[in-house]
Amino acid sequence: MLYHVFARGIERRPIFLNNRDRYRFLEKLGAVLTETGTVAHAFALLPNHFHLLLRRNNTPLSSVMRRLLTSHAIYFNRRHERVGHLFQNRYRSIICQDDTYYLQLVRYIHLNPLRSLQVRSIKELEKYPFCGHSYLLENCHADWYEPARIFSLIGKTTATGKTAYLEMMTACSPTQGESGKNCRELSGVLKSPDSPVTEEPAREPIAPDVETFVEAICDELGILKAELLLGARRREVVEARELIVGRLVSLGLPPSRIANELFISKTAVTNIMKRCSKRVSLPS
Repeated sequence: MLYHVFARGIERRPIFLNNRDRYRFLEKLGAVLTETGTVAHAFALLPNHFHLLLRRNNTPLSSVMRRLLTSHAIYFNRRHERVGHLFQNRYRSIICQDDTYYLQLVRYIHLNPLRSLQVRSIKELEKYPFCGHSYLLENCHADWYEPARIFSLIGKTTATGKTAYLEMMTACSPTQGESGKNCRELSGVLKSPDSPVTEEPAREPIAPDVETFVEAICDELGILKAELLLGARRREVVEARELIVGRLVSLGLPPSRIANELFISKTAVTNIMKRCSKRVSLPS
């Protein structure tokens, strides 16, 4: 089983205050994964949360995460002279059952530092030591993270897998990436070592207020934003998607913009609007 695992600091407070905290977390993560036979396919550390894509072996995920979170909480509280809970409730996880979402999920996790402006450009992300992207490109190394093993799941060979991965990783707009402002996931395709550059029309950057709005709705309904953006069909996620579309329409956003924000087609937005309209028009 593949699990997308997510944990956030209590009240959205930081769980990493500096690079020493991050390196310590990765050191413990590697130790726990090695001891339990768990494989990490993707990871990203953000100031107040982290993402992991894990394939467990015989050890239950709950045991793996309990060891990791408990160790980090004890270390963090001692080092920074604090008491009380560090993490917001229990970690959350989503089972990745569909292979078609695997590469998208790896990409989603690895782009988090870029979306949250921890790095200013895709070039910085390539050497950022707290995200699996730099390890896949072998600019950073860890005994517990095996790029070849991951690429073999994407392509027939390591080389074709790496090419497929790089083609899926989107680049930051050249005019915005260097400043670090409004740097968001756009659709320029990163050149791989063995393939020419191809480009697609750039998506409009996600407005911070809309992104915050979407996150707030997801928190309110108890779902992960990743589920929403990756097209999960769970009933709660579908209902959240419809609610968000309805509210964004009421704010005056056009269907094309909403489709870009939620990574769905314009037709899907139109269909949701029609369904919502029918419900409103039903007699009480």
